[in-house]
Amino acid sequence: MGKNDLSLLKELAEVVTKNKVKSVDILSNKDANGRTFDFYERILNDSFKSDQEAAEFYFDKESQYPQYRKLKNKLKEKLINTAFFVDVNSPKFNTHQKAFYTCQKNLMAVRILIGRYARKPAIQLALDTLKKSIKYELPEISLELCRLLRSHYATQSKNESAYRKYSNLASFYQKNAAAEDLAISRYEHTSILMRKSTRNQIVIELCDNYCEELKPFTKEFTSFRLNLWYYFIAIRGASLKKDHKKVIALCNEAISFLSSKGFVSSHFIGALYYQKLTSLIQKKDFVTARDVSQKCVSIFEENTIRWYSAHGFSFQFAMHSGQFRKALNIREKVVNSEAFHKQFQNREESWRLNDAYLYYLYLRGKLNIPKSSGITSFRIKKFLNEVPTFSMDKSGYNIPILIIQILIQIHHKKYDQLTDKIEAIEKYTSRYLRKENNYRSNCFIKMLLQMPKQHFHRVAVERHTKTLLAKLKSMPLAKANQPFEIEIIPYENLWLMARESLG
Repeated sequence: MGKNDLSLLKELAEVVTKNKVKSVDILSNKDANGRTFDFYERILNDSFKSDQEAAEFYFDKESQYPQYRKLKNKLKEKLINTAFFVDVNSPKFNTHQKAFYTCQKNLMAVRILIGRYARKPAIQLALDTLKKSIKYELPEISLELCRLLRSHYATQSKNESAYRKYSNLASFYQKNAAAEDLAISRYEHTSILMRKSTRNQIVIELCDNYCEELKPFTKEFTSFRLNLWYYFIAIRGASLKKDHKKVIALCNEAISFLSSKGFVSSHFIGALYYQKLTSLIQKKDFVTARDVSQKCVSIFEENTIRWYSAHGFSFQFAMHSGQFRKALNIREKVVNSEAFHKQFQNREESWRLNDAYLYYLYLRGKLNIPKSSGITSFRIKKFLNEVPTFSMDKSGYNIPILIIQILIQIHHKKYDQLTDKIEAIEKYTSRYLRKENNYRSNCFIKMLLQMPKQHFHRVAVERHTKTLLAKLKSMPLAKANQPFEIEIIPYENLWLMARESLG
């Protein structure tokens, strides 16, 4: 604001007064003793598992009771109103998020002010906000602001020079926003197709075509979102081709580009480090992977979803590089963290699965584990009850669950139990472990099944698995068409331990 600050403030005050600011119904600590606030806190604390429980608690009635529905609607309205007053200056918002929410709020304020005939403060706010939206590369918001300013200078102030300026800017940001939307839609299209691995070749071709389509736009517009989604598509294509060298190069290029902006969320940069780390592990470049692993962990705030994901990748790196003590330390840090049990079920299940493999290392004398960790008291039945979601993923996470059961039974020499399961396991592999999707897993399970078939005689087992082992080695993890996370420990390493179990 300039020399007319007071007049602009007065115009704003008049708009607010006319529209009854006191009637805005928000949720605040002033309501702490009320039923609505109590309902809000109990929902946050997971006090109710259903509407029925809540209705019975407050009214001793069914969930369709009118007063309960009224309570729910009142809380919903308060929460929506309160959302507009969230403190974007909180440390939990990064620089770009603060700019995004501020610009969105200001854009809506500009529209409201113009609608209430407070044009002077509206235009001043639009000009101030446009500077921020341009700085932080928010083309959709910039486009809307330029349209408002173009209209103002064409129909209200009759300023031809300003009209042309904002008309040209509107045209530029319209193209920029359209290019971003195209890039995002192309990435989303490949994402939905990837739900079925049989479409991988189609996705590879689409990624190549989409990159060719988007490349000219990345030269015309330097906005980070456009380039980010372009890189994500290119990396996806290279990853599906198992071209890990190209994946790493693209990740390095993208990280350098995004970091130069100075405001891009660590969420995006971290995703690129994840992808880079996965390729490094599959290439067995453990020296570089170690540094990238540390970067993944340090880039995110503790106890956030990304922080847990980063530690998951670091755990995988440690297990694949044979740093079992480091893997155990990572596990201890994660499961003892403040928010561990508040994570999504499948995230917690992944660490229960990791525990099973750490336990196997303990059994084989590869790792000393203190009793305080709880791992040494591992029980198969309890473990299976803790991974219900993974157990249903027959072509995915159920594979390492099945493998660890077989390995532990071999170690404990429960030969009769394993022999009885041969037919069931063979049916499972033929149905769910297709050659093109889970070739390595198929080979490894067939190798393990040779143990009961050969009556657990080590020499006979080695003789009858020689061809399967050669097939396994001919398809290294870096080329295998299966999710990287399935092999918690490389099958070649697990095979050595399994053979040792036979004496």
